Amino acid sequence: MDIISLGRAAGKIAGKFAQYPEYIIYNVDIEKGTGNHTLVLPEFKTPEEYEENCGFFDVFFKDMQGEEVLFLCVGSSPITGCSLKLLEALKHKKITVLYIRPDIGLLSEKAVLQERVTSNVFQQYARSGLFERIYLVDNVRLEEILGDIPIVSYYEKLNDLISSTFHMINVYKHIKPVMESKIEIPIISRIATFGIHDNNSGEDKFFYPLSFITNQIYYYAFNKEILERDGKIFQKIKKEIKERTAQNTKIFFGIYSTEYKDNYVFCEGYTHFVQDEKV
Repeated sequence: MDIISLGRAAGKIAGKFAQYPEYIIYNVDIEKGTGNHTLVLPEFKTPEEYEENCGFFDVFFKDMQGEEVLFLCVGSSPITGCSLKLLEALKHKKITVLYIRPDIGLLSEKAVLQERVTSNVFQQYARSGLFERIYLVDNVRLEEILGDIPIVSYYEKLNDLISSTFHMINVYKHIKPVMESKIEIPIISRIATFGIHDNNSGEDKFFYPLSFITNQIYYYAFNKEILERDGKIFQKIKKEIKERTAQNTKIFFGIYSTEYKDNYVFCEGYTHFVQDEKV
């Protein structure tokens, strides 16, 4: 999978994926990034200036071989003004957007408006089928999940959580499970988020407060020895799923054998409803 980041904050997240050999990183920013490929743009103050003055993305991406693209951006940044031009150069690819919402309470009024417009436009594009999917992530929700974070490593911890969780879910999507339910996410449900399931509390810790979830997927990554000797584990999983099944919400799952000492459960939520539709 090719990963494209737009802007400095998105580039920091993309840099975390560089540790995995499955990804090729492309950075678009006003300064040189840490990815395999970097396009340095002039610096402007407004989204409108970026939209008017930036282009030639088709040249930058001409050697891209993969069919699947993950596009990372933070909607409040002025550089997102050139995002639609950038994505136009990739319209022949299967595009998934990973959209990061910063702490709105720390933004200026202008930046808040920019974030809302960008978020709404991207979600509408996903609903129309121009994107395969958009995954929403909220930094405030990540902070709640991680708890107390030292200020020096604040964004590094958030970025680690985003990249490692997305990567693990992507891995399990591409390997054969020990057992699974047939996953059938409706084609209209292109707005999503992901997260982790707490085995102790039974809580789903999604990375965005997604409203009107219609479908959920659970990826059970269990130690191989536990799967081989625990005869009740499947019954436990079925019981959990039945307890979490809500009206009008369909639940799917996959169980995977791992060499990890600890057991992990990752989750995804899907909907076709645009979130926070206020512009």
